[in-house]
Amino acid sequence: GHTLACGTGCCAAAAAAAAAGLARGPRLRVQAEGGALEVTLLRGGALLLRGGAQFLCRGELSEELLRVPGPLRAQPARSPLFLAPLTKKKV
Repeated sequence: GHTLACGTGCCAAAAAAAAAGLARGPRLRVQAEGGALEVTLLRGGALLLRGGAQFLCRGELSEELLRVPGPLRAQPARSPLFLAPLTKKKV
């Protein structure tokens, strides 16, 4: 489903932008719908992710849903990610 700030997606976007020469590291600020995350590009291709986290909801899966064969279909992302050089402001 829809995610406001996916850490994996933000890391992938930062790494792809840096590899394509569209962003300069080593620290990048990735602005997602749910807020900004900081991705640090480390030596050897490793990434360090920093940012906030919030509890959004609690739920239960029905037994009927647990019996559904195969993976559930994910919804496409509804908003783009924006990359900007990291400023001294806290994320």
